[in-house]
Amino acid sequence: MNEKESLLKQSWKRCQNLGFDRYGKPISYRIKGSQLEEVLGKNTHIIKTANTVFQRLDQFLKNYQYKAYLLDYEGYILHSYGVKNELETLNHPDLSIGACWAESFRGTNAVSFSIEHKIPVNIHEGEHFFYENRILTCSASPIFDENGKVIAVVNFSSRSNNLNDHALMLAMLTAEAIQYRIANQKVKIENEILLSEIQVIGNYLNQPYISINSDQQIVYANSKAKKFLGNHCIGTRFSPSSSLKAEYIHQSSHLPVRKAYILKPTNLPSPSKRYDFDQILAHCSNIKQVVHLAKKAANTEFSIFINGESGTGKELFAQSIHEASPRATQPFIAVNCSSLSENLIESELFGYKKGAFTGADNAGSLGKFRAANGGTIFLDEIGDMSLQSQSSLLRVLEEREVMPVGDHRTYPVDIRIIAATHRNLIEEIEKGKFRADLYYRLNEISIQIPALRDRDDVIELAKHFLTNLSGNTKQFTDEAIKALQIYHWPGNIRELKNVISQACFLSEGGFIKSSHLRLEQTKTNNFRKMTSTPVPNSTTLTLEEVERILIEQALEINKGNVTQAAKQLGVTRNTLYRKLKVYRDNEK
Repeated sequence: MNEKESLLKQSWKRCQNLGFDRYGKPISYRIKGSQLEEVLGKNTHIIKTANTVFQRLDQFLKNYQYKAYLLDYEGYILHSYGVKNELETLNHPDLSIGACWAESFRGTNAVSFSIEHKIPVNIHEGEHFFYENRILTCSASPIFDENGKVIAVVNFSSRSNNLNDHALMLAMLTAEAIQYRIANQKVKIENEILLSEIQVIGNYLNQPYISINSDQQIVYANSKAKKFLGNHCIGTRFSPSSSLKAEYIHQSSHLPVRKAYILKPTNLPSPSKRYDFDQILAHCSNIKQVVHLAKKAANTEFSIFINGESGTGKELFAQSIHEASPRATQPFIAVNCSSLSENLIESELFGYKKGAFTGADNAGSLGKFRAANGGTIFLDEIGDMSLQSQSSLLRVLEEREVMPVGDHRTYPVDIRIIAATHRNLIEEIEKGKFRADLYYRLNEISIQIPALRDRDDVIELAKHFLTNLSGNTKQFTDEAIKALQIYHWPGNIRELKNVISQACFLSEGGFIKSSHLRLEQTKTNNFRKMTSTPVPNSTTLTLEEVERILIEQALEINKGNVTQAAKQLGVTRNTLYRKLKVYRDNEK
């Protein structure tokens, strides 16, 4: 059974459910008087257009004894053309202006079938539900508006013995010709209105701009306005809110009357502090390589995944990438995923409609994604996001559109995604705590920021922070420098800044001493992790001496293998090399 046969079977079943008898009489229904005038008045333009097209088919209609009909989307005959006297059947009252050929009155027929299923169709002889219509063959094709809605249908009817293979194709071409003419005339009128508006609003063209008709329906919206209202906003009613104001700027002098407005979003998040690559201190080779990779990635549209421990400067890198990208003039919105409530995360990210839930702002909310439209959204600590929220995020990334909570419409978003976490997401995936498909969607370019203990520019960074805090009035003693070099820095650059700030506060002279560096509490924990090997007379040794003994023991046990010794001590190989270098320099 092909598709047409299946649909016909469904149509016949509907007719039977209506109580129709195949050998009975269809319902003759026809509107007259003021009701007919109203329907014809609403369709004046399409009737005139159809008549022009039908006239061009005059010779064909005469030769094949077809009669052409134009019907509205409810199945009422609006206009007919051709064969006036030759066929009494085609001049029946049921085929006159105002007669209705909806399925609920006339059973299965070409017109109702075409309207119902939005397709061209030929209904021949016994395919009609009512037996009396078997003498007809009808070919119908729908006419659509710019939104794909059926606004009318063209139908060619003749006696069944006049079946012609060209009839359906002719119906389709006629419908397309009428549809094209209507669209073309509408565009012409639109252009005239827009031209008059442009002369007045030329200074506003780079802003979100809409035109509204007398019914408060949006009849035009530029691309910037659609970013706030959605791609399918044309034809919907517009009502300003406290989150999206509309500034009136013009009323057209043409008919129909239209008013132009500039949209003014009022609840965009305030911009974060701006950083760029010039503010990233890169004195060592491994961080220079990361900066080089980040600069290269900035000029792409790939999603970027930044991995690094807390305090390594992930947001600094994210903002720097944004500032170096083609999106630099657009918003940069940072979101700390770990701080978002599970119940509110979707409304925070994707926005919500007015009155969407108890406690919602009466004005609604654009959400972080729409606020970042055109720019970059930075999802920090994404590893803390729940699986349910991960699924919602994945859908947005795949479809590039969001649906605010409580809304039925979707809104397109054009954004660049940068995500970051301190977690090992591969391990989280293996534990079932993070979606693999989301990880690979985000991880198109991966940037690994090294921990401070794996960098060899700790002293340069410390001196930079000290200069910023005190100018040139303070400096580190040699003892303080050694303490900074051997410390593990679990809090990374953030901790280093805090330590230097506190040291400046504690020191009263021109020197920062090791006693001013509040590192002791973490040092003890660090050395406890390094090895369980006992250290003789450790209570009489300094902290630096204890560490040196531990390193020597680890190297001896592992026969000089630095990699194995570092693993045993619980530090990276670079950290161990750096400490060995410090000890050798002290011996000189």
